[in-house]
Amino acid sequence: MKEVVVPFGMAPALALGRIYNDGFLSLATQMGSLGQVFIAALQDTEYVTLSDVPADVFSDKMPRKSQQKLLLCRTPGLDVYIPPLELVRRLFLHERVLANVILRHGGLADLCVPVPAGHVQNLALEFTSAMPQKLLTEAFVREFAWLAAHPVGAASWNSVARLSNPEDGILLMPPELGGFTMTFRGLFGEGAALVYEILSLPGKSHGFHRLQYNHPAIKKKGARIADSASTNLQESEQEKASARVQKDFHIEGAPSRARGDPDFANWLRAGSDFINRQGSVRRQPLPMSSPRGSRSNATERQEAESVTSAETPQRESIKVSVSDISTIPQLPPLSFRTIQLASPDYIGDLEPLVDTLRRLQDLLPSTTTVSSSICAMPENSPLALAGNHRRPCLIATFTSVGKPPTVLLEIDHTGLTALSALGLHALTQVNSARVESYIVTALESLESNGHWPNNIEEIGKDEFKTQRIKRMLRHSSRSKSPEYQTKWAAMLIDKLKL
Repeated sequence: MKEVVVPFGMAPALALGRIYNDGFLSLATQMGSLGQVFIAALQDTEYVTLSDVPADVFSDKMPRKSQQKLLLCRTPGLDVYIPPLELVRRLFLHERVLANVILRHGGLADLCVPVPAGHVQNLALEFTSAMPQKLLTEAFVREFAWLAAHPVGAASWNSVARLSNPEDGILLMPPELGGFTMTFRGLFGEGAALVYEILSLPGKSHGFHRLQYNHPAIKKKGARIADSASTNLQESEQEKASARVQKDFHIEGAPSRARGDPDFANWLRAGSDFINRQGSVRRQPLPMSSPRGSRSNATERQEAESVTSAETPQRESIKVSVSDISTIPQLPPLSFRTIQLASPDYIGDLEPLVDTLRRLQDLLPSTTTVSSSICAMPENSPLALAGNHRRPCLIATFTSVGKPPTVLLEIDHTGLTALSALGLHALTQVNSARVESYIVTALESLESNGHWPNNIEEIGKDEFKTQRIKRMLRHSSRSKSPEYQTKWAAMLIDKLKL
């Protein structure tokens, strides 16, 4: 068996029993069985070792001699053995940024200005630029508030850096949670179970009545009045009027393919561990810095009144078939043997497609899984560069139980005009290595004029059917529009026969 060393930042994806085939997560072949157990008091668990687990839990019925630390939770009829890392992963590691700081004392200060832990009416979180703004969904902010500011969550979070050590591995002081049913996947024996992956731990409660948060990238946009031309004044007034109308988009009807709103931004989690969703969460933009210039006091007062009125906007409800992108989880990434991941600093014009795929995922049945990654074009491709950057491409795979996979391949169009996206349909069940090999072959076949070769449909035709998808999301002025993205999400479901 080959040993693979990965950064600790990958811990959110590394639950025991998950199977990765050539870097791809296999959802159909995960180890262990599902189970549930009522937890009266999680903090009453005790540390034991793997050698204490009854031998009949394991398929070979052989006892283990390892001194690896486990948490033993005794319940009526079932002793549950929980790896501390798995409990840490479920409680805290909702995103890679959290995994990267949890083992450092005071590491959260890199992501958010520290706040004292306690039960408060009004909680304010001030995130730093080190926290990716895209992570700040309501669900993620609630989770962050629990581990950073709730007395129970913060105490348990801080214990990870304090107790973990190279000899014993990741340890923690379990939080004071109880009175809930834990759902998990694991191995079962007579009166005992070894947890592989915790699927739900619904014992958390909020420690605030109202939460406001801000981030350096979230600015308050106050309309500015120009001093020179009346036309500019009229446009500014129109902008202020529209700023006072807050539009709420609602999904019209209940399409049979649509799922309920997911609760997590994390791409490998499902469900919320909170008992309820009490306590409001509100984004509080920072005021924009105004350029210095010759503006009258009357103008400044008028702008201030505009900003004040915008804080209590008139709400306009518009029924369209779109979802709030912040409620849709990130897609799980793909891993490859030969294809390199692109630099996160430059993704060209692929961002609208990333959001569109998340909307598409929300329209698909739960039996279909979408995974994607932004990768770098092969170095030997004539289109390897986009200006001074390595040209990125987006690769998304769609897998359904009992069906061969489908792949969507799109390339950053910077400097290109007529390059189609490709839909790659496997004719039979193929492993990830064959899919990757075909993608590489297709990318290397690109011509220097920015076109696919005329025979692209003939390449690998014994294993794949290749389909051109023309002018996907090409209206640049509308590419970030929820309506336009949702329209293309529905079109891709139809075009790719998902």
